[in-house]
Amino acid sequence: CSEAQCRMLCPNGFMRDHNGCEICKCNECDGVLCRMYCANGFQRDANGCEICRCN
Repeated sequence: CSEAQCRMLCPNGFMRDHNGCEICKCNECDGVLCRMYCANGFQRDANGCEICRCN
C-alpha cells in the first residue's frame, strides 16, 4: 500500500479499502463504552477505533 495522501486530520485514523490499504476517508467509530480510566489513552483496533484496553 502507498501512504494515503490526504490533507485532512482523522482522529480515528483513515478507513481502509478491500486490500487493507488506507484511503482518504475518516473512520467513524463508536465511543468506547467501558468503565476504565487509561492515563495514556486506549488501544486501537485494526480500523483505528479505540477499544476498551489501556495503552
